[in-house]
Amino acid sequence: MNLKPEIRLAGFNDLPLIRRFRFDVICIKDARSVPYADVHTREIGDQLDFSSDIYVAEIEGEIVGTIRTTLIENSTVNGLENGFGVSLPKNYCCVQSFTSRLVIDPRFRSLRVFDQLVKCVFVANYAKHVVRDYAACRPSLLPLFERYGWKQTQRDESGDLKLVILSLCDLAHLQSCKSPFLVYF
Repeated sequence: MNLKPEIRLAGFNDLPLIRRFRFDVICIKDARSVPYADVHTREIGDQLDFSSDIYVAEIEGEIVGTIRTTLIENSTVNGLENGFGVSLPKNYCCVQSFTSRLVIDPRFRSLRVFDQLVKCVFVANYAKHVVRDYAACRPSLLPLFERYGWKQTQRDESGDLKLVILSLCDLAHLQSCKSPFLVYF
């Protein structure tokens, strides 16, 4: 299947479909048990869905992937420090984001859908002057995130997820890993 996904910013009315899509892919197709899944409504979602930008990949009108990016406030930065062991300087102030809920239907887990979703987030974050983007990814996806320019943090244990950081202004690193994001500079 060689169809190009269309990427768009989701609206409020898309949330129920997105949450059901996440449940279907994670709990049904991938057969993973996650504590935050609501088995009664068959949805995966949380409060960040209402304050984040969620991008949807669609092929022929069907959702095949989603990704969420959230601007980080200072209080959340402290949460990242405590939860993931990320060390930030005192009074650190810059625009940062957290990318999460990357979910791609197994039938479309080619590089193309991942590529389109993360590029969309990169462009949106760059336009908002984001300096750093944090993402939590499964260990199996770590090489893919690193290929695009994310680096694993010193402390890499958070359940079954790894915390990675993308510095949007570290051109040397993006060049060294031949990041696809270089086309935006």
